[in-house]
Amino acid sequence: MKTRAITGAVFVIVVLGATWLSEWSYLTLILAVQAVCLVELSRMLNPDNKYALSVITLSQVLALFASAVIALQKINGLSAVSSISKTPLLVLCSLIICCMLPVFILMFRNEGFIDAIKVHAIGLLLISFPCYFLLMIRDMGPELIVSILAIIWTHDTFAYLTGKMIGKTKLAPSISPGKTWEGTSGGVLFGIAAAIGLSFWLNMPITKAIGLGLVCTIFANLGDLLESKIKRESGVKDSGSFMPGHGGMFDRFDALLGAAIPVTLYLMYF
Repeated sequence: MKTRAITGAVFVIVVLGATWLSEWSYLTLILAVQAVCLVELSRMLNPDNKYALSVITLSQVLALFASAVIALQKINGLSAVSSISKTPLLVLCSLIICCMLPVFILMFRNEGFIDAIKVHAIGLLLISFPCYFLLMIRDMGPELIVSILAIIWTHDTFAYLTGKMIGKTKLAPSISPGKTWEGTSGGVLFGIAAAIGLSFWLNMPITKAIGLGLVCTIFANLGDLLESKIKRESGVKDSGSFMPGHGGMFDRFDALLGAAIPVTLYLMYF
């Protein structure tokens, strides 16, 4: 319990500190999260670690792209939001795939090609693309990322407490036996309440804050359930051991990664 508490405190300090300090410290944080989560995913899907190197290579390709976007912002006064809105997503995906193809051809000439594609595709959808959208949210203001983290952490805390007190109806027993509808509903309600409270700091209309809280909590839940499904299918309890007492990096960021893209779209278009 002591180890878990110390690790949790260090985790909160590092994440919030890197988020608030500067764009560059936040970029470093996100790229580190991306790289570790991709390696953990690779090890879950391929227990013999055969494809870990290819996943790290992919991480670096996307890290280079993200760094270029931030650099362009500094040089030309562009924001990540405006640059992504001017670049069709299809073109963006095509460029990334083109960068990946030589890696596939060189590293998987005779065997393992399909397995490599599986790891890379899942990694792109669940980790790499959401990480890029997290960079976009930070570009809208560090207070937004801090608020989203606060909403998700509030949801997680009160979902656990509500579930312990009154939880009876299992939400998804085959995926996450501990989750209940009552606990999840309590987490969503308290998450929305946290969003309403933060709306004054964000200078955001309360109606928009309620929507933000709803989007955050619902998709954070889905992200958590999806990672739980991967762990159950892989036969592991935690995604890794990066954080003593808490499991792996993917375990800690699955909810935020699940919410990243829907929250970004909500903030941009509503």
